Amino acid sequence: MDNYIVQNKKKRKRRALVIFLAFLGIALLIGGIIWYRKRAEEAKDNANAESAVKLTKDQSWKYYSIGQIIGNEVTATEIDEEGNEKGGEETFLIPVGTEVITSIESVTTFTRLSAGNVIHCLMQDTEEGPVIVKIWIAGEG
Repeated sequence: MDNYIVQNKKKRKRRALVIFLAFLGIALLIGGIIWYRKRAEEAKDNANAESAVKLTKDQSWKYYSIGQIIGNEVTATEIDEEGNEKGGEETFLIPVGTEVITSIESVTTFTRLSAGNVIHCLMQDTEEGPVIVKIWIAGEG
């Protein structure tokens, strides 16, 4: 009889542990889903997100695949939004102090850029010609 009671207690403890672990797993899963959705929503609202930019009448987008970069002088090929070559190679200067936004939406400088990067440039038309205002690193070419 005593052996039966001991075995029964062990079974109940094991069952309680399994139920606890199942509830813990479900709670962690729900928490992870909530965290992921909140982070995705914050990314949409992030001022550094490319999608947050509202173009004015004298602004436009240009997309480039960087071939070579020395200091702030860039030799790149213009591409379209799908990554297809659109024009020939261009050489241009990135103004000092231009914000460069990484894939995780942190702000850095043009020193982060390297050959092979695909970049999206926010261009501002001025009297001297178009000037790069902000750059987003879209990935590797």
